[in-house]
Amino acid sequence: MFIRRTQTRTRATGEPYYTYRLAETARVKGAVKQTTLLNLGSHFSLPKEEWPELCLRIDALWRGRSALLHIPLSEVAEDLAQRYAAQLIARHAAPVAPTAEAARPPAADAIGRYQDVDLDTLELVRPRSIGVEQAALCVMRQCGFEAMLTELGFNRRQVAAAVGTVVGRMAKPGSELATHTWLQQRSGLGELIDFDFEGMDLNRLYRISDALYLHRDALQDRLFGSAMALFGFSET
Repeated sequence: MFIRRTQTRTRATGEPYYTYRLAETARVKGAVKQTTLLNLGSHFSLPKEEWPELCLRIDALWRGRSALLHIPLSEVAEDLAQRYAAQLIARHAAPVAPTAEAARPPAADAIGRYQDVDLDTLELVRPRSIGVEQAALCVMRQCGFEAMLTELGFNRRQVAAAVGTVVGRMAKPGSELATHTWLQQRSGLGELIDFDFEGMDLNRLYRISDALYLHRDALQDRLFGSAMALFGFSET
């Protein structure tokens, strides 16, 4: 696993900038192939000398195994490792071969399926809520909210920001700043819709609120029609 830096240019001005990707190398049918695991974006700013340790930590968290050598990371690097490992777990199953014990068929004795766990050894890392997020997302999709936004010209990032804004108002009403903090630090909505809210700038929420307000009449009409069809209501 390694971090690859690629130079590209903006479409508007042609100004060069760098993007970063988390990748790995594997041999496929005799050929060495590089695969991108995560797009880290253009704002990845961890010093290059910390990249190897970061990759080792991500790999250990993703595959669920302890590192042979304990290499201390900076607080920023550890936060990034936890964040990227969580995204990998959400998007890709960790490529771990089953052990001989796990491959055995279930024992006839039900007691054999249970194991003792020392609660004092458990550590909760990156706790996130998903209950109200899943309920809200389910209803929004029944009403076709995301499809409406796409038809109105919203791109994928704008749709995700809009969903985050609306669900945030349902789950924990507050300002855009409060919603931004909630999405980044306490909610698991990003994993549910496969979007990295931790890498989203606060200004995007302000812009998406303006865009939703701009299309409020069309959205209200469409949502009202969806609710009528979904629940069998008649207009009065």
